[in-house]
Amino acid sequence: MGRFSLFNKKRFFRAALIVLALLIVILPSSSSGSSLTRITSGVLMVVAGLFFYLGASEILSGLSLSRRLVLCFFSIVLLWGLTGFVGVLDSPEILPENSHRAERVRELGRKIDNIAEVGSGQVQSFVDSTFTGQTGQFLETIGGVTGAAAGVLIDAVLTSTSVDTSVGMDTLRGARDGEERPVTMIPLFRLAILAVSLILLAAVRGFVYIDRTPFTVWLYRITVGIAFVTSLLHVIGLNFVLTSTDEIFRGIELDLPSLLLLFSAVGLGFCQRWVQYLSRKMRIFLLLATFVCVLMGKGIYYYLAGNVFQGTGGLDVSVILIVAIYIFFAFVTMLLQLPTARILEKRYKELGTLQDLSQTLHSSFEPEQLGAAAVRLGARLTDSDYCWFHLNDGTDDYSFGKGREIKRVLENLEQKWYTGVERRIDSTGHGFMINNYRRSSLRKLENGDRGFTRIASMVAAPVEVRGERLGVIIAASVKQFFFVEYTRGLFDSFTRQIAQAIQSAQLFGEKLQRQTLERELELARSIQKDLLPGCLPQPPGWELAAVSIPSRVMGGDYYDVVELPDGRLAVAIADVSGKGAAAAMLMAALQASLGTLLKEDLSVDITTSRLNTALCDRMPDATFITFFLAFIDLETGEIEYCSAGHDPPMLCNYGENSTVDTLDCGGLILGIMAETEYQMGKAHIVPGGRLLLYTDGITETMSPSEEPFGVDRLGSIIIRHCGECGESIIGTIGNLVELFRDYGDQEDDVTALVVSRDSREDPAKTGDSSDH
Repeated sequence: MGRFSLFNKKRFFRAALIVLALLIVILPSSSSGSSLTRITSGVLMVVAGLFFYLGASEILSGLSLSRRLVLCFFSIVLLWGLTGFVGVLDSPEILPENSHRAERVRELGRKIDNIAEVGSGQVQSFVDSTFTGQTGQFLETIGGVTGAAAGVLIDAVLTSTSVDTSVGMDTLRGARDGEERPVTMIPLFRLAILAVSLILLAAVRGFVYIDRTPFTVWLYRITVGIAFVTSLLHVIGLNFVLTSTDEIFRGIELDLPSLLLLFSAVGLGFCQRWVQYLSRKMRIFLLLATFVCVLMGKGIYYYLAGNVFQGTGGLDVSVILIVAIYIFFAFVTMLLQLPTARILEKRYKELGTLQDLSQTLHSSFEPEQLGAAAVRLGARLTDSDYCWFHLNDGTDDYSFGKGREIKRVLENLEQKWYTGVERRIDSTGHGFMINNYRRSSLRKLENGDRGFTRIASMVAAPVEVRGERLGVIIAASVKQFFFVEYTRGLFDSFTRQIAQAIQSAQLFGEKLQRQTLERELELARSIQKDLLPGCLPQPPGWELAAVSIPSRVMGGDYYDVVELPDGRLAVAIADVSGKGAAAAMLMAALQASLGTLLKEDLSVDITTSRLNTALCDRMPDATFITFFLAFIDLETGEIEYCSAGHDPPMLCNYGENSTVDTLDCGGLILGIMAETEYQMGKAHIVPGGRLLLYTDGITETMSPSEEPFGVDRLGSIIIRHCGECGESIIGTIGNLVELFRDYGDQEDDVTALVVSRDSREDPAKTGDSSDH
C-alpha cells in the first residue's frame, strides 16, 4: 500500500512539473520587461519534456506488442501530417531561415566532390598497383578513402541533426551585458510534434525491453540521456566540437554530443529481438508498414532538422533521429529474416507436431487410435496433401487427406504397388523420397484402368516393431519437388516413434492381458481351494491331515474326505495330467461327479467305474486322471479300496517290526476307456496304523543330480515316523522333499493325505468288555 502511495506521489509530482513548465513556456512575456530569458525557457522546456517522457513511459509500459505497434504507426502518421501541414503554412516569422546551416551544407557538398575526385584517383592507383604489385600502398589508399568518406557521411548526418547555436551565444553575451531577451512563444503545433515524438520514444522502450538484459536496458537509458543532455547543451550554448587539420576534413566540425547520440542510436537499433516473436504473415505486413514509416520518417526528420526551434534545443530532432534509426533497423531486420521466416515457421510447426505426437504416445495405448493419429500428424509434419498407413496384415489402411481424393488414391494403389515400395525400402535400409513421381517406376505399378493418381511427390518410411514390419507410412503431395532431404530424415524419425508407440501399446496390452489373466487365475485358485475340504472331519479315534501345494497358480491334484450315509468314511485322491487352469477344470469336473456318485450307496469299484464312464465323455484327448478311492469302516478299521492307475498308497501298521503295505488293486486310469471294469481291494488298518495317500509330485521330485526321490525313500520315512501324528508326518515329508531338491523350483503339484488310527483301544468297546 505504501509503495502504491509513493508511486502516486511521483506521478503527481511529474505531472505538476510538466504543467508548470508548459505554463512558463507558453505564456507570453510580460510587458514590464521582467520576462525569463530564452535559456531559462529552453531549460524548462527540456525538463518538461523529460518528465513528459517519464510519464508516457509509465503509461505505455503495460501495452501489448500489437497495440504498441499500432501506436507507433499512427504516431508517425500524425507527425507526418503535422509536419506536412505546417510546411505548407510555413512563415519566416515563426520559423526563421537558417543561413548558417545552408552554407555548411553547401560546404559539405564541395567536400564530397573533393572526396569523389580523390577516390577516382585512388581507383586508378588500384589498377596500377595490380600490375606493379604495390599491394600495401593500395590497401593504405583504400583505407584513406574509406575513412574520409565515413567522416563526411557522419558530419553530414550530424550537421543535419545539430542546431544553430548562434542564438544561444547571443543570449549569453546579452546576459553578460545585463540585457534580458524576452521569451518567444512556442507554437502549439511545435509542442504537439515534440509530445508525439516523446510518445514514440517511450513506445520504442517497450520494444527494446523485450530483450531485458542489463546491456539493452542501460543502452536505451544512455541513448535517451544523451538526447536530453544534447538538447540541454544546445539550449545553453555549450558546444563540444571536433575539428581536423587534414586537408580533406578542413572546415568540417563534428559535434561530440551529437556524434555520441548517433552511435548510441545505431547500437540501439540492433536490439530487435521482438521481431522473433512475430509470425511470417505479421512480418510481411510490418515490413510494408515499416517501409512506409521510413519514408514518412525521412520527411519528418528533414523538416525538423531544417527548421530547428531554439526553444527546445533540437530535442524533437534528436528524438526523431533515435526513432527513425530504430525503425530503419527494424525494417532491415525483418527484410533479412523474411526468407528464413517460412523455414522457421515450418520448424515451429514440426516442433508442435512432435509435441502432439508425444502427448498422443503417452495418452493412447490403442493401436487404432495410434494409427489414426499417425496419419493425421504425418500430414501436419510434412505439410502434405495425403498421408496413409498401409498395414501388411491386410486390414484396412488408416488414411488422412483433403476431400475425397485420398479414397481414389487408395483405390488405385494395389498390392503390387506396395510391394514396389517395400523393395525400395529394403534396398536403401530406410525410408525414401521421390520428388518426380510421375516419371518413377512406382507410377507404372498403379492401376491404370482407373486412371492415375495426382501424386507428384512422395516420402515413405517403414514401421517396424520387434523386427517385424507392420507396414509403411506414406505422405504425398500433388506438387513436384515438394519434399527435401531434411523432410525424409524427419519422416524416418517420426515413423520410428510411431513404431515405438505401437510396441509400447502392444506391451501395455500384453501386460493388461497378463494382469487380467493373473486376476482370473487367482480367482480360479481361490475357487479351487474352496473345492478342497477346508476342514477335514475328525471321527473319534481317528485323525486326518492333508496338504496340497500346486506348482503353479492352479493345480491338478485333488483330495477329498466324505462321511458316507452308512457311517463309513470315504477318502479319495487324484492327479490330473498336465498343470495349470486346464488341469484345475478337470479336477473340478472330477469333484462334482464323485460327489454325485457317493450319494448312491455304491461299492467302491462300481463308483470308480461309473466315474470313469462319466469323465470319458468330458475329457479331451491325451488327457487322463489317476485316482484312488477308499471306504474305511471306522469301527473295525476295514478298508475297501480301488486304484485307477494311481500311485499305490502306503499302509503302515505301527509296532516293533513296522512294515509298509501298498494298496494297488484296481484298474486303468480314468478317461481312457469308457467300458472298463475295476476290482475292489481290501485292507485293514490296526490301532496305531497310518495310511498315506500321495501324488507323484513327491516321488518324482528330482535332486540337483537328477536323482528321483522315489517310493522306497518315502516308505522308509513312513516306517520311521509311523508313531507320529498325521500333521507331523506331512511336515516331515514336506521338509525332506524340499531339502532333497535343494530348494529348487517345484516342477509338479504335491499332495498328501494321512489317515491315522489311534493306538489306544476304543473307549466304547472297553466299556462293553468291562460290563461282561
